[in-house]
Amino acid sequence: MSYDPNVVPDPRKWIALDEGERTIVIQQYLTEHRLAGGPMHAHILAIVEYQIAAQNPATTGETVTRLMREGLTRYEALKCVGLVVSTEIYRVMTTKKPFDAKRFGMDLKSVSAKTWRESEAERSRRAP
Repeated sequence: MSYDPNVVPDPRKWIALDEGERTIVIQQYLTEHRLAGGPMHAHILAIVEYQIAAQNPATTGETVTRLMREGLTRYEALKCVGLVVSTEIYRVMTTKKPFDAKRFGMDLKSVSAKTWRESEAERSRRAP
C-alpha cells in the first residue's frame, strides 16, 4: 500500500495493515518527499490515520475536516492533531493516569488553523 498524507486512505485497507506496516508506509512517504520527521513522527501520524479510519474517537476525523475547512492541508491538519495525540500520550505516561477521552476531545476542539500556523511560525523562528 502506498501513502500520501493529503489523500484519505481507504479505511478498510488502512485498518487491515498492522501498526508496523502503517508506520513504515508513512515513513517511506516522508523519506521520499524529504519531509522532516523520523520514526516517531511517522508513528504519531499512523495513530491519527488509524483513529480517522476507525472513527474512534470520531472527533479526530471531525477535527481534521474542520482544520482543512479553516485552510490547512490534510497533512498540516494531521500534524496538528498529532500534536494533540502526542500531548495526551505524554500526559498518560507522566501522570500514570488513564487516557481521558473527554479531555482529549476538548483539546481537539481547542486547536485551529490559526493556532497551528502561529505555532509553526514560532517553531521556524527557533530553528537553527
